[in-house]
Amino acid sequence: MSDLKKLQADLDTKRSILSSKTLSFDPQVAVLSSFRAIDTFYASNGHFYNSQRRNDQSVEFKQYVKESTWYFQRGILATVRSLLKSAGKGFTVPELVQTHQQISFWYQLIQGFGLIESVQRCADLAAKGLAEVTSSKEGYHIHLPNSQWENLDGSSLSSLIKAISVDRTIEHQENEARWPFIEKKMMRLVRPWRTHFIAYGADPEVDDFFHTRAAIVLDRLFQFGTVEPSMSFGGIPYKDYTRFIEYNVAASLKHISFCYLLMKKHPHVELQNVITIWQNKAEQIEHYSEILGLETDKIGKLFATTTLTDDFFSANTENYVLPSPQRIEFGFGHYLRPIYSAYENPFGFLDVMLKAKFPRDWGRAEQTREGIMQEMLSGLFCSERYYSGQNVKLKQQDRYLTDIDLWIYDRQAATLALMQLKWQDPHQFSVRKRTSQKLNFEKRAGEWVRKIGVWVDQVDTSEIGRSFGMKSATAQGIRRIRKFVISSHNCRFLDASYDSGAAWSNIFEFMEVFKAVRGEDPLTETYREISNRNVVPRRAELQSAEVSLDDIQIVISGS
Repeated sequence: MSDLKKLQADLDTKRSILSSKTLSFDPQVAVLSSFRAIDTFYASNGHFYNSQRRNDQSVEFKQYVKESTWYFQRGILATVRSLLKSAGKGFTVPELVQTHQQISFWYQLIQGFGLIESVQRCADLAAKGLAEVTSSKEGYHIHLPNSQWENLDGSSLSSLIKAISVDRTIEHQENEARWPFIEKKMMRLVRPWRTHFIAYGADPEVDDFFHTRAAIVLDRLFQFGTVEPSMSFGGIPYKDYTRFIEYNVAASLKHISFCYLLMKKHPHVELQNVITIWQNKAEQIEHYSEILGLETDKIGKLFATTTLTDDFFSANTENYVLPSPQRIEFGFGHYLRPIYSAYENPFGFLDVMLKAKFPRDWGRAEQTREGIMQEMLSGLFCSERYYSGQNVKLKQQDRYLTDIDLWIYDRQAATLALMQLKWQDPHQFSVRKRTSQKLNFEKRAGEWVRKIGVWVDQVDTSEIGRSFGMKSATAQGIRRIRKFVISSHNCRFLDASYDSGAAWSNIFEFMEVFKAVRGEDPLTETYREISNRNVVPRRAELQSAEVSLDDIQIVISGS
C-alpha cells in the first residue's frame, strides 16, 4: 500500500471514530450542543475582535484567530453532515442549560473534524501531484512543493476588499456613531427568559441600525456579484434573494448584540445558552412574507435556496467545501439559524442552490456575466482620451479566428488594449474545482493569447483599424498593442503555465492597478505592473504545521 493510501485509510478511520462519538449522544442534544459550540466560537471571536478594533492587535492574536477559524471552518461541514443523518425527522428542541465545559467537548470534536479535513485536503493535493506524502514510524510528512499555492491563488483577490469597502466607509462611521443611543434602547428591551435563556422586544430604530450594519458587512463579503440583480429565479428577482439574506444577517447581528447586553445586565447568563436560535418554519414564512411584502410561496423559495438540508450533500460530496446557509433544517417544521452565517459569505451557497433548483434560469443568468465584467471595465475609460468596443470577431483570410471581448484605445498614448474576459466561480477549498478551473483557464486563455499574437504579427495597421471600426488615420497611429486576460476571480495557479504575451489578472486587481498608475501610458504601465506580479508572486512562505490526530502525528511543510 502506498503512503498516500495509508494516510487516506487512517483519515477515514479517524473520521469514522468522530462520527461514532457524535452518534453516541441523543440526536437532539448533539445538534443543540454542537451548534452552541459553533455559534459561541464565532460570536466570541467576532465580538472580542471588534471590541478591540481600535487598538493595535498583536500578530500572535491575529494568527491565533486565523488558525483557529481555519480548522474550525473545516470541521463545521463534517459535523453538520453527521448530525443531519442522525437527527431524523421527529426533531424537538430541548430546553437544555449547559456549562462552558460541556460545550468545550463539542468544540474539540468539531476542531477534530477540522484537522482531519485539513489533512484530507493535503491528501487530495497529493493525489493531483501537488504534494508529496511519506510515512514513518512517527506518522506522516506532507510536503507542499508549491508552498501556499492556495494563498497565492487568492492573492489576486486582495484588491477585492479594497474595491468594495471604501465607498461605504463614511456610511459605516455615521451608523456606528449611533451605537451608544441604540445600546441604551436595547438594554431596556432585553430580558432573561426562564432564568438562563433570552428574550427581547422590537424597535424600528434598532432594526434600522442593524440593517445598515448588515448591508455594509455583506458588501465586504460579496465576492463580485455573480448575477445581474434584475435576473429572476423561480419568478423572483435576484435582488430579492439578496435582500432576504440581508434581513437574516441583520437579525443575526442584532441577536449577538442582545446576547452580550443581556450577559452584561445579568452576569449569571452564559453565552452558550442564549446564542443559538431555533425557529418554526411556518411562523418564519409568515413573518418574512409580511416584512418583505411577498407571497408565502415566494418566501418558501427564498427559504429553500438559503437553507441547508441533508439533500445538499448528495450534490456536494467534497468534505471541506464550507457552505454558509442562513438556516439548517432538522426534522419537520424547524430551522436552526446559525450565527456563524453572519461571519461567512452567504452568496456562494445561494448560487449553488439557485443553480440546482432553477437550472434554466441559471443558464440565462450565466449569459449575462461577461456583460457585467464589460460594464465594470468600460467604466474606467469614460473620458474623451479613450474609446472602446465589445465583442469583436476577428477573421483571418475570411475565416473566424477568435473573439475580442473588450478593446480599449488610448488616443494620447496610441496604445491599443485587447482583452479576453473569463468568468470563474470561486473554487473555495475544492481541489477538484480548482483543477478544473486551472485547466480551463490555462488552456483556453492561452490559446486566445497565441491566436492574437499570430494575428497581430500577420496583419497591418489598416487591417487592425478595420477590425475595430477605426478610421485609417487613427489606425496608422497605433504604436503598441497590449493583451490582457482578465478573470472574475482566481487568475493565478502556481502549477499553471502562463503565456508571457499577455498580462493575467482578475478584474479587481486590474481596476486597482489602473487607478493607481500615473504615467503617460496608463495601459502599458498597468500591463507591466500586472506582468511583474505574475512573474514574481508576492507570498509568504508556508511555515511548518504539526497536526496530531490522537496517535498519528502529521507534519506539513512547504518549500
